[in-house]
Amino acid sequence: MLQNYFQYPLTVSTINNNIVISLMACLLLFSGKELSSQSQSSNPFVYLSPLPEARMVNPESSIAFRLKNKNQITDVSDFNVAVVGSVSLEIPGNAYIASDGITYIFKPIRPFQPGEMVEVGIQNDETNTFFSYRFYISNTPLSFQKEVLTEIIYSSIDSVTDQLQPDKTAPKDLPHGLPDITITHFDDPSPGYLFLATMDNKARSDGYLAMYDNLANPVFYRILPGNTGSDFKIQPNGNLSYHGRTNWEFYEMNPFFEVIDTIRAKNGLLADNHELLLFGNGHKFLLAYDPQLVDMSLIVPGGNPQATVIGLVIQELDENHEVVFQWRSWDHFQITDADDEINLSGSIIDYVHGNSIEIDTDSSMMISSRNMSEVTRINRNNGEIIWRFGGKQNQFQIENETQLFCQQHDARIMSGLNHISVFDNGNCHLPHFSCAAEYLLDDQLMTATLVNRFRGNPDIFGSFMGNAQRLDNGRTVVGWGSGIPSITEFDSTGNIHLQFSFNYINYRAFRFNWQSPCLLSNSDSMDFDTIHPGDSTSSQVEITNNFHEQMEINKVFFHGHAFKLTDELPVTLSPNETKSFTIRFVPDSLGIFNDVVTFCHDIDTEVLKQRISRQVFLSGKTISNNGIDDPLFSAHFKVYPNPFINQLYIESTTSEITEVFLINYLGKIILIQSFEGKKTVALNLDIAPGIYFIKLGTKDHQKWITRIIKTNNSF
Repeated sequence: MLQNYFQYPLTVSTINNNIVISLMACLLLFSGKELSSQSQSSNPFVYLSPLPEARMVNPESSIAFRLKNKNQITDVSDFNVAVVGSVSLEIPGNAYIASDGITYIFKPIRPFQPGEMVEVGIQNDETNTFFSYRFYISNTPLSFQKEVLTEIIYSSIDSVTDQLQPDKTAPKDLPHGLPDITITHFDDPSPGYLFLATMDNKARSDGYLAMYDNLANPVFYRILPGNTGSDFKIQPNGNLSYHGRTNWEFYEMNPFFEVIDTIRAKNGLLADNHELLLFGNGHKFLLAYDPQLVDMSLIVPGGNPQATVIGLVIQELDENHEVVFQWRSWDHFQITDADDEINLSGSIIDYVHGNSIEIDTDSSMMISSRNMSEVTRINRNNGEIIWRFGGKQNQFQIENETQLFCQQHDARIMSGLNHISVFDNGNCHLPHFSCAAEYLLDDQLMTATLVNRFRGNPDIFGSFMGNAQRLDNGRTVVGWGSGIPSITEFDSTGNIHLQFSFNYINYRAFRFNWQSPCLLSNSDSMDFDTIHPGDSTSSQVEITNNFHEQMEINKVFFHGHAFKLTDELPVTLSPNETKSFTIRFVPDSLGIFNDVVTFCHDIDTEVLKQRISRQVFLSGKTISNNGIDDPLFSAHFKVYPNPFINQLYIESTTSEITEVFLINYLGKIILIQSFEGKKTVALNLDIAPGIYFIKLGTKDHQKWITRIIKTNNSF
């Protein structure tokens, strides 16, 4: 698949092939290993990295292989590896078997020389066979690669500078840099917190990691001075992670928000910010972008002979941070696979732009390549492509879709056989719109069927970034990337249950039903039972410092006004210390009250701006002195049907009705209707199913209240 359009210095031909083989044989003989009579066997490897004849291999690369028809390598001494460079000549190294027991890794003790040809000889003493092959080293400096990648990232951010104009006024009592969030939809959102890593697109200096509750209050935040974080999330191994673009590396945090590992790409590459996956066995998957100099005049008319073309590299690292699997787009994709919108005559060509990795249970993985508009499934045992969906090399027949995804992000494997989702940025759609799309793929018949599409109303267009996360309850959280609104939670039918808008860049948005164990409570919820309006009742909650350092509860806040804290702040907690806090329920109206109290440990210094908190959910209700279901109400009024679907009738047997108040479970009046005085009134109530209260005013100035139940299509 590779073509000879890569640029190399003349040093690749300065050493004769026969000399290379002879030198390799001498090295093997000198080490006490004799070559078999069949000096060159056929390729015995199911996986080999770098591949034979691979171009643009980074100078710091290691050599790794797995054998065909052999599930385990028991002894590193079963193999002898000789490595010779056309400039470096003999290159010694250290060999060991990876923790998976099947991957042999040879690490040269020094980098290869830029532009040289490398010949590798591998002798297997167990089978007494010898195999040799060659690959070619890149001559593109790492400093140049980093410069190019930084330029690409910032140019894409600047492309929406006029669209996003952050408000420089921070939310009240919060440090500058956190977005001021507007809630545009709120209807029974899912439990848990929204995880964001926001960045001011103008300054780009300080980023924030943050977790927000459903009412847009930050329950955790941390400033990243001079750094721009992205992809803040909980990993499959239960820890948290984020990417710091300043150093092109990922950070793994334990549930106490302590950084416990720094994860970098290997083989001379830089870890891209788009994806990191951490698994319980210590293995890690990440993406790296690989800028290389390519003579594009040999590929497309008018191509730049000194073009910088950016490839994609996927790496699997073991628990020791060694590469046990590497996949390179240079070995499998053509540059001309890029979308027609990608300028192949430019000076910088990002032809793949990988942005997600998904690991399946069948030893395969799925990647998303934005600039090819393609989702690709790859065999992780040997690196071979299983199928290609979308883009110029699409292998699927599209059953019911005339407009396939375009320039997408975040391809994910869904629950159910062969279901996948993508966040379709839709840059190629006319008119522009973004959406979260779900497809059913039949990889036997090679058909693709659109199952669902979550789309804003009106349409939302996020030209870059974004993701779609399927929750356990079947709902979908969509992060619109550069689009506004910024985050939407849909149910399976497309109804919106929560929507946030803010003027900051956020790569991905996630919802996790999770609290940090830094602070613990003896209960996650408190029920204050039933009292009359104007009365009060109190209860205590215990907060424990589960961290190894002293913590201070220096701020407590509620969403509503029915609950209050009676204790003086701050309260200091030593490690493992527990203290009680008294919360008073003081409702001033009728209804059902639900709230949450947030106990905060806030730090605001020159060195660190951070919040760690614990939330406890609160509930209580009030009744009138006559009682909600007072028999006197039934003696004077008839409410039917109850439960009701849409229409409710109220009939008075005594005084005429003059006012009707509809009250929700939070005690908020959501509807008022006045009448001159009627014995029977009809109400058309287009409200969500649930428990409500009807309060009646009559001509004789009496007030009556009862409970009603709104249902859907059945009782």
